[in-house]
Amino acid sequence: MKPFRAFEVRGFPWLVLNGIGLSITFSLEGIAQAWLVLRETDSVFWVGASSGVYGMAQFLFSFPGGALADRFDRRKVLMTIYALAAVGNAAMTALVVTEAVELWHILLFMAFIGATLSLSSSSRNSLMADVVDMRRLLNHDHLTGAANRRHFGEVLKREQRHWRELRQSLSLIVLDLDHFKAVNDTHGHPVGDTLLRRVTDVCTALLPPCGPFPIASAAA
Repeated sequence: MKPFRAFEVRGFPWLVLNGIGLSITFSLEGIAQAWLVLRETDSVFWVGASSGVYGMAQFLFSFPGGALADRFDRRKVLMTIYALAAVGNAAMTALVVTEAVELWHILLFMAFIGATLSLSSSSRNSLMADVVDMRRLLNHDHLTGAANRRHFGEVLKREQRHWRELRQSLSLIVLDLDHFKAVNDTHGHPVGDTLLRRVTDVCTALLPPCGPFPIASAAA
């Protein structure tokens, strides 16, 4: 598989940048909150306790986070979580600016950001898999987009099982490109790659779109 091929998928780089940005943001936020706890309490114990609250919230909300990602639209879930996080940050900022912040405010906010991080991570990771279509990356040739041998073998076994059960006709078309090695040797591999993609496109256009078998690539 071509390294970093997922970055060729539209939208995936932005999701990666979003994840990196959130990681940096939450890390800086945790440092700021720890400093704020230390300033308010002058106690290392409460600094550790606030971090514990943050970690516990992450752990506890990882379970509902997975359920949200499975049952609802992941984009809407992320937008809702980010909107709530913005409101929470605005409220905390107002408390700090007005010097009305107390220890319980900070602990509650640490639990809140831990929960939002956990909830958003599940939906964001699932959304990445949706955007990239991980199963297609694993089952298809990176050059032509045709099904690879692994996927073709899975489909063939499935259709053989159906044939035994239903006794329906089963056909297999095999194409061989004559003198393909000579094309590579004479014109170079880029031309050979272009030829393979062209043959795949032609076969895809000619074969029924809903046929049980994928077009498989086994070029040497």
